[in-house]
Amino acid sequence: MLKTGDLVFVTATADELAKTIGASTQLNKGKNNLPSYSHVGLIEVTDHGEKFVLHATSKGGCIRETLSGFKKRVAEHCDFYRLSPRYHFDPSTVLRAAYSLLGSPYNFSFAPTAPGFYCADFIYTIFPTGIFSLIPMTFGPNHTVLPFWHDYYQKLAVKIPVAEPGINPNEMLHQVEMFTVFE
Repeated sequence: MLKTGDLVFVTATADELAKTIGASTQLNKGKNNLPSYSHVGLIEVTDHGEKFVLHATSKGGCIRETLSGFKKRVAEHCDFYRLSPRYHFDPSTVLRAAYSLLGSPYNFSFAPTAPGFYCADFIYTIFPTGIFSLIPMTFGPNHTVLPFWHDYYQKLAVKIPVAEPGINPNEMLHQVEMFTVFE
């Protein structure tokens, strides 16, 4: 049963961007055979049992939407995780932090100095300091940059933020002990 503070991870299969994010950041092979993920969001369960996802999306920036609407929209496989109890945090404080970011724009460049948030950055920002850590960003395996990213950043007319501090859904699962929650 889902609780406020749980995380929803979406497998990297939707579109070219999602597949490339998964391919660029996949760390989970060999770690409990986890799939590669391209998106992450925060679960909110209201007192009335309604379920929502708070997350940063390229189509709407930082938003709150029903879990059922989220599942229909992403049309992909979602996995739900809960942080181990050893990570002490107040879910209501995390939720308040998420609400404070709603309406913020999406950060298409993933650069740490750009305005807005991307999905993993949104989660990193709302959780207490020390749970997740920023790492040098990668855009391909073995310190390469996949061709997709060259085209992507050329269209944005910005430099690829290779090695800039950032985080991604796969790294989050790598850094923190979580367990699967069944919906």
